[in-house]
Amino acid sequence: MEHLYDPKDPAFQADPYPVYARMRAAGPVHFRLFEQLDGRELPVWVLRVRRPRSRS
Repeated sequence: MEHLYDPKDPAFQADPYPVYARMRAAGPVHFRLFEQLDGRELPVWVLRVRRPRSRS
């Protein structure tokens, strides 16, 4: 499974927008296991929700 999101990645921290574009293209729901400091894995769901734009 390819991980689309890693907040600890220095490249992501420097410029997160390419990652956001890949996440939008892949779909609105993403699952990831993050390793905690004690070695246990924390399951994380990332949900991307877009609000409709108002017609003003």
